[in-house]
Amino acid sequence: MNQFNLNSELIPTINGQRIGNSKRITLLENIRRFGSITQAAKAVPMSYKAAWDAIDAMNNLAPEPLVLRQTGGQGGGNSVLTAFGEAFLNYYHTMQQRHQQLIRQLEADADNSHHGLWQKMNLDLSADNQLAGRISQIIEGAVNNEVHLQLSNGQELVAILTRHSCEQMELAVGVDALALIQASAIMLARPNPNLQISARNQLIGQIRHIDTGAVNSVITVDLGAAVSLTASITRHSAQTMQLKNEDKIMLLIKAPNIIIGRLR
Repeated sequence: MNQFNLNSELIPTINGQRIGNSKRITLLENIRRFGSITQAAKAVPMSYKAAWDAIDAMNNLAPEPLVLRQTGGQGGGNSVLTAFGEAFLNYYHTMQQRHQQLIRQLEADADNSHHGLWQKMNLDLSADNQLAGRISQIIEGAVNNEVHLQLSNGQELVAILTRHSCEQMELAVGVDALALIQASAIMLARPNPNLQISARNQLIGQIRHIDTGAVNSVITVDLGAAVSLTASITRHSAQTMQLKNEDKIMLLIKAPNIIIGRLR
């Protein structure tokens, strides 16, 4: 006789947007415990880069940063949860307790002669950069629309979408949306007032981390207010530009290379 059980995972969301999973929750718990991303990553366990990527993703998707990195002090600084991060973690634990109680009750009340088949579907997006924002303007065209997305740090992204896509998603000013950008679609340039380039999105930031591989280098750029973008360029280009941490850099993104999804 088959034994059926309900195996369900609590997926934390903010404003309907999936913000993480159990591993990210464990990372936040260890950041609160140790005050260090390095120690927190080891305790999960996960790599330091994976931990930073997870923090970037959560900070970018949330309306307020969950983790704040503090510089200076003994040992070169630490990392702490913000008040919003603490509230998020506490709320998650409360909901987790209630969730487990509900699961136990469902299993206890189940009729052994009838079993439902439960299937959980999770959407994992392959885009390296996922930025939450709010649509501030839509300029309509005959075929394509120009959609402006205001980020939490005050900067704006411009995307080109077909008019049909905008109508299908019911995009409008004030709607919460998600911008998806592949790291390979982002170009880097040294800030130059005389630079003339056709890329519609030109964002200024500061290089926070460089991960150098055999062929490509992955550059993480801090845009302020816990918003960051990751660009992938050739190792040769990174060496030619002599990029290093703390450098001021410009990110260039063509509007058609930005995918917009509505947050419901």
